[in-house]
Amino acid sequence: MGLFDFFKKKGNTADSLLAKDTLNEFSSVEKQRQDSETQFEEALQAAILQIEQKGGLDNFVPKGEFGYEITNPIMVTNVANGYHYLNRLECVNGNPIEYSRIGSMSNSSFKSPIDMYNIKNAKTGEKFRNIYVYAYGKEMSMKTPTGLRFK
Repeated sequence: MGLFDFFKKKGNTADSLLAKDTLNEFSSVEKQRQDSETQFEEALQAAILQIEQKGGLDNFVPKGEFGYEITNPIMVTNVANGYHYLNRLECVNGNPIEYSRIGSMSNSSFKSPIDMYNIKNAKTGEKFRNIYVYAYGKEMSMKTPTGLRFK
């Protein structure tokens, strides 16, 4: 074997066959990834179209103090969860609260009404503040307005 015989083209050796198999397998995996990406994009576009046909999403950008401003209401997923949320609240000093619903308000950032509640310290009778609850949110808020906490 000469010094340059190493560089001569060889036939189908085990190494070259392994390299071809590996390249073919990689190509197959890459094709599957591209197909999966395409399916994801199609599903995403269909979901966006469905949302748009149902009237879009609430145009919500929080502004103001959480819970105390109609522009930053407490988000809950339904009316019952709104009452569940309110029943869990107490003053930060541990005093219980009482609440009464004042009514529904509208805000251009939301498609559905926002409920307003009068909050007071149940022990002292002192009026706390009014809070706003949006009962049509996508998630249940785990945050409490300033001055209140969960029991």
